[in-house]
Amino acid sequence: MNFQRKQLEKGMNYVLELIARRYNVNPGKLVDMDGRKVSEVTQLMSRGAYVLIPVGQSFRDTWYFLPDNAIDTSSNKAMIEERSAQRDRLLQRRQKKEQKAKSKSTGRSKSVGAASSSVSPKITFNGRNNRR
Repeated sequence: MNFQRKQLEKGMNYVLELIARRYNVNPGKLVDMDGRKVSEVTQLMSRGAYVLIPVGQSFRDTWYFLPDNAIDTSSNKAMIEERSAQRDRLLQRRQKKEQKAKSKSTGRSKSVGAASSSVSPKITFNGRNNRR
């Protein structure tokens, strides 16, 4: 979620109300990933991850995980979009690496199996070479 400065200036209750509308939950409090309550708007980091705790529940009961960049207090729209694009590129690179590693491992097993079927193995027993 992106907040404008005017929204943040209205206070934490207003921010919680906006988050509640977005995620369709009745929020009791917003905490960081360590379970510490975010009581002031100034404690919101620009790129932090947070957990929204519904009314009547504790930190570990139900998790509404708000991932990194879910709350961004930066006022520069271009920078926000660049961060998002940068994250997408990072995820694409990781996915390509995983696919490449997966294809290498399957390619090796196929070549080993093909080589073993075309050549009859040699067995050495007590210093003598015997063919099977």
